[in-house]
Amino acid sequence: MAMPTCRLLQLHATTLEELRRRELVRSSNNPVADCAEHVAARALGLRLVGNPEAGHDAKNASGKRYQIKGRTTAHNTSRQLPYLRALDGRPFDYLVGVIFDATFEVRRACVMPLKALKARTR
Repeated sequence: MAMPTCRLLQLHATTLEELRRRELVRSSNNPVADCAEHVAARALGLRLVGNPEAGHDAKNASGKRYQIKGRTTAHNTSRQLPYLRALDGRPFDYLVGVIFDATFEVRRACVMPLKALKARTR
C-alpha cells in the first residue's frame, strides 16, 4: 500500500529533526550540504562556524577558512558542485567538495586551495 504524501512529508520532517539532534545537520535545508559540512569537519579536524561568517563554513586551528560544498549523485551523475559566490573577495582559503552516492556514502572528496580553484573556474 502506498503511503500518503502527507505522511511522507511528516517522516521527512521527523528525520531532519533527528539529524539535527544528532548534530549531523545544522539547518532545515537540504541535508546534503549539512552532511558534507559534518563529514569534512570531522575528517579534517575543522571547527564549523556560525551563520554570521559569510563565505566559509569552517576554520582550522590556524584560522584558515574552508568553504564546504556537497552533492549527491542519486538522480544525477554530474559532479559539479553548487555555485560559489564572490570569489574575488577571498571569502575562503580552501574549498572542500564532498560527493555522496544515493545512500549518502562518500564517493569522492577533495580539498582545493582558492588560488587553484580560481585558475579552473569561469
